[in-house]
Amino acid sequence: MDLLLSANITAIYFDSPTHPQVQLSLINTLPSRCPNIQTVTFHLTTYEDVSNGVAIISSALQRWHNLCRVSVNAISTEAYQHLAMRSQLKRLDIFLRTVGIDLPDASLVPPVSWRSPPFLGLESLNVFCDDVSSCVAILSPMSSNRVLTSLSLHLCACPSPPEWTTLTQTIKEACPKSLSSLALYGDYNDNRQFNGDITDNLFGEEQLEALFFFPNLTKVVISPLVVDIDDGVMERVARAWPRLVSLNIYGKNDRPPLSRATLATLRPLVQHCPQLKTLTLLLDGTVSCVSDTNTRVFTNSLQELALQHSPINNVNMAAAYLSELLPNLQRIVSCQYDEDGVPRNQTPWDDVLQLHHALSDSRL
Repeated sequence: MDLLLSANITAIYFDSPTHPQVQLSLINTLPSRCPNIQTVTFHLTTYEDVSNGVAIISSALQRWHNLCRVSVNAISTEAYQHLAMRSQLKRLDIFLRTVGIDLPDASLVPPVSWRSPPFLGLESLNVFCDDVSSCVAILSPMSSNRVLTSLSLHLCACPSPPEWTTLTQTIKEACPKSLSSLALYGDYNDNRQFNGDITDNLFGEEQLEALFFFPNLTKVVISPLVVDIDDGVMERVARAWPRLVSLNIYGKNDRPPLSRATLATLRPLVQHCPQLKTLTLLLDGTVSCVSDTNTRVFTNSLQELALQHSPINNVNMAAAYLSELLPNLQRIVSCQYDEDGVPRNQTPWDDVLQLHHALSDSRL
């Protein structure tokens, strides 16, 4: 690889090294040999001496001054401060949730105070971390940024409702109104059975409230453990984010209560979000819905629905309702299980789609 290095190289990528010590030695020499690096990916995963790896990677980052895109999962506070002061830095992916290695004390602890506003040129920020406090520490000093358009936060923990509220309020205070893409993931360890009280992890209207501050959102993903929304909340979503192209709101929990939103929630989305093309929601399809015959609302742009494990018991009602609102619907994605927990190859939503096509064809 030494032979391939050139002073003109502008991007370099290291991930899952097979010879970690050799690669660390190479990384240590990169800034002097390739001073024009602009794009960097360093993922510390299998180094035996983690402290040494963090030190070498952090030192290398601090010697580059033209970085535009950085993806890294273990750096020192000094290296983080260096990146934060790079006005040309456009994208930062920072992984503070690293499975399988113990990060040393020297790994990132966001500074409490800054001499000057950080990340003024940052347009895209993706953070992978353990808890809300880490995200808050990274976001809080960024209120002077006026160009951030994309924010994605992945939490290993299952935040409580107050923690979710703290996070969404911080997003409101730290991010510009021009934000167009927002993703919030509240994960949990899939290797264990979740036995807690799901009400301790709800994400609902109170948590969404602060996010209505961003009228220019076109892409939204909200995926906590449990979503607590109803048709009224979804109408507020539709009115607050009229430019939506992609909306995904769903909880990972598959136990009751699943959702208080019904098929009727689709109507305000169709009415107020004319550009909406992809939609993922968890709905209660057992509640009857009828079309408003006085004012027909429909869209041809929305062609695919992802309804997760939404329950349904009236195929005819659902098909008739969807054929009015979404005459161009081509696909319904759903996942339902039998009594033994085995995914079904055929779900009632497949029958809904088949009948929907028949109803739509009859109108031609």
